[in-house]
Amino acid sequence: MELPKSFAAGETLKIKRAHSSFPASDGWTLTLYLRGASVRDYTAAVVGTEHVFTLPSTGVTGTSDLLPGNYTWEERASKAGEVFAAARETIQVRPNVATAAAGDLQSAEEKELVIVEAAIAGRLSDDMQSYQIAGRAVNLIPVRELYQIRAALRTAVAAQRRRGQPIVPVRAVFRSVA
Repeated sequence: MELPKSFAAGETLKIKRAHSSFPASDGWTLTLYLRGASVRDYTAAVVGTEHVFTLPSTGVTGTSDLLPGNYTWEERASKAGEVFAAARETIQVRPNVATAAAGDLQSAEEKELVIVEAAIAGRLSDDMQSYQIAGRAVNLIPVRELYQIRAALRTAVAAQRRRGQPIVPVRAVFRSVA
């Protein structure tokens, strides 16, 4: 069984591995090294003719506190002082949705879009871009610029939400009705 391409922090993984070059029945030990924003090492248990890695959700080697991001994992087989790289790939650790706080899973663009839309909604008119009260001056971003920023942020957020989905071009023809 291969490691998944991604998993969420806090999940328990059980991975069975069988290497014909490093059989469990011949005394080989497999160690999985996970390197990225966090660091973990796992030694496989021998179950019959296979090596079995258990990545628990909690504990010292638990996945619950892995920081989200891309990781490199490498399996190394060892026996009688010899060490060989058995496999190496990349894996993505996704955030733990179950423990995420409000806003944790929002992108920077999503958070900024909320702020820009609140700024637009709070404006009385286009002509009030700065004011002064009791010697303190406040300069505001022109409303026209806010609309441009909002459009760019909306485009970025839409692209993030559509990630992995193909963009289908649509041809539109407009005809006058006269």
